Amino acid sequence: MRVGQKLHTAAEFERARRGRNRHADALFVVQSVDNEAGEPRLGMAVGLRASGNAVRRNRIRRLIRESFRLHRQELPAVDVLVTARAAAAAATNQTAFESLARHWRAIGPRA
Repeated sequence: MRVGQKLHTAAEFERARRGRNRHADALFVVQSVDNEAGEPRLGMAVGLRASGNAVRRNRIRRLIRESFRLHRQELPAVDVLVTARAAAAAATNQTAFESLARHWRAIGPRA
């Protein structure tokens, strides 16, 4: 993932967290807000409580990044914050990908 495709600063994360668009299910909470960067950008919050240990946490992060990479051409110019819930650590890869795909569709198509 290129540098311009990620949220970096605390202010960027906070702006996405306060965004009006919020979609949630058992595995993930996805919040988004329009940006002026001209392309979708991703931020992730995968805490220790949600994942259990570093191996699970990194697996969840890899899944989120890969799903975002596969769907980013369909997304409008938004800053997206994906927060993993505890159930994400136990979910299969296929279930997690399907959940994230539903969230990407809910954000909306590129205009």
